[in-house]
Amino acid sequence: MISLDRNILKSTSAVAERMRAYGKTQTLDIIIPSPEKNQLTLVENVQAYGTGGAKWRQFFRLIIIGKNLCAQNHYDKISAQEPFLTGLIGLWLRRPPTELEVQVHGD
Repeated sequence: MISLDRNILKSTSAVAERMRAYGKTQTLDIIIPSPEKNQLTLVENVQAYGTGGAKWRQFFRLIIIGKNLCAQNHYDKISAQEPFLTGLIGLWLRRPPTELEVQVHGD
């Protein structure tokens, strides 16, 4: 998953708790553009990665971290939180037969 929600990196947040619940049925790696570079294990099979760096570096680090994770793991699906920044990165990372899911949230 490529997400913009930095609250995932706060282990006590409600969104981090929701990611833990997803981990009951699936393995999940989440990449988040953030000023701090870190890795957080939410539960055994849910990892969150903060990119670190200035805004322009976060974009490139999303790609680098994503490529490394894709090389190490076989993913059935890449999920991008929106069709712009994360959607573009998801498109670059996706290799068949991996699916790309682009989320569109509205009011």
